[in-house]
Amino acid sequence: MQWSDKVQWVLDSLSFLHPELVLSTGVLLLLFSSFIRRPSYVIFRWISSLTLIIALALVIAEWPQRPLALMVDMLRWDEFASSIKVIILIGGLLSVWMGRSSSRPVYTAEYFMLILSVCLGGSLLAMSMNFLMMILSLELMSISSYVLASFRLDRHAAESSLKYFLFGAALTGVAIFGMSLLFGITGTLVFSSQSFTEGLFNHPGPLTVTAGIMVLAALLFKMAIVPFHWWAPDIYEASPTPIVALFSVVPKVAGMAAIVRLSLALHLFGQSYASWQWILSSLAIVTIIIGNLAGLGQQHVRRLMAYSSVSQAGFLLAGIATFTPQGIQQCIFYAVTLLVANYLVFGMLDHYEERYGMQLIRDFSGQGQQNVLAGILLTFGLISLVGLPPAGGFMAKFLVFATIFNEYQAGGEGILLILLLVGLLGTVLSLFFYMKIPYALYFQAARHEGAGKHRPMTYGILGIILASLLLLLFAYPSLLTLWLNRLNFAF
Repeated sequence: MQWSDKVQWVLDSLSFLHPELVLSTGVLLLLFSSFIRRPSYVIFRWISSLTLIIALALVIAEWPQRPLALMVDMLRWDEFASSIKVIILIGGLLSVWMGRSSSRPVYTAEYFMLILSVCLGGSLLAMSMNFLMMILSLELMSISSYVLASFRLDRHAAESSLKYFLFGAALTGVAIFGMSLLFGITGTLVFSSQSFTEGLFNHPGPLTVTAGIMVLAALLFKMAIVPFHWWAPDIYEASPTPIVALFSVVPKVAGMAAIVRLSLALHLFGQSYASWQWILSSLAIVTIIIGNLAGLGQQHVRRLMAYSSVSQAGFLLAGIATFTPQGIQQCIFYAVTLLVANYLVFGMLDHYEERYGMQLIRDFSGQGQQNVLAGILLTFGLISLVGLPPAGGFMAKFLVFATIFNEYQAGGEGILLILLLVGLLGTVLSLFFYMKIPYALYFQAARHEGAGKHRPMTYGILGIILASLLLLLFAYPSLLTLWLNRLNFAF
């Protein structure tokens, strides 16, 4: 292909990247607005909100009719990527609006710029089919995340952010080395190409598997998969609540999308040197076990939610490990319910923290009677994370378990049965640590007799909407599953 043809390909690709261009424009507008004398926080919030809403509307309006390769085979525009982008943009929008009730004066133009950058990096990562684009989009999302993690502007936040950065930087270096090995083996950076597949077929061996694991490590880090989860508890404890909510969904879902694409390429339709189904299933098993066991001993609410995030990532990875279109569909369904439940829970936790300064589980004692609506909404969000009816989380876990069992019966490896049993056991264990908060809310004597800042229930309407969505996903899961069944997951 001539150089002029490649330039024309890049220019033609821009017409399919309108949401990403809108996000980039929003970042620039926030940058310029920060130079306004005495800029208003409201201006920053509305620029960010409108940017995300317009980008979301464009993703939906320009829904792919057929997959297309963009930017000289660096990106793939398809229904799978668009589905992931919808989740990412909604998560970014909810995080922007969560910050409106905070009393901390840290929400500047840079804060919103970084949120948009995380969403932009996640959107590009979901579309990446080239190692170079994968690492660039991953770093755009990661570097923005490292800075956002320190926006509480205290020593604890700075230390946690530095720890997050050091872990991430090390794993990025590992991933780049793995990419160089795969490039040397296959002769191409496009892991969706025929050349990549033929290169792996022609060079089976431990080196190929090791290189694949090295690349996946950086993506597993974004999902907080064991053993790449050590950053999560400190970051969840030290970062602003809207950012913690963002981290619990956006990087996790973007990393999930990249793992789906890369692992399918490495899997070679089940003909790879090593069993990637066994590798991913083992990681999911360990993640579910450690996430739930570590959560049992937590007394700090944010650290509890950090291990909740680790456990939930294990269930997402379990769906990927089936290597079936149904498994990918259930991963998206699970990601949607995780988005709604996590933002519901973090919204209510932020309400309690802002009003009473509550951070430990014992601080919630008796608050179910004093803050009726907040207590009900928080409990319902936690019920969904456990996977109990009548919340959407029940259907999400049920569909993942059903997919794993069906794949095992269809001839999948025995590790899938172990994964299914561990998933069921993990769900039971999670009941004991998730329900610590409702138990304190309703069955322990009150410690706070109306003390606090007497702020209004700012998350009331949003919480009711999110809880209603969880009820809807439980009662009518077909509203989402029928749509997912029509998506084309041919990579």
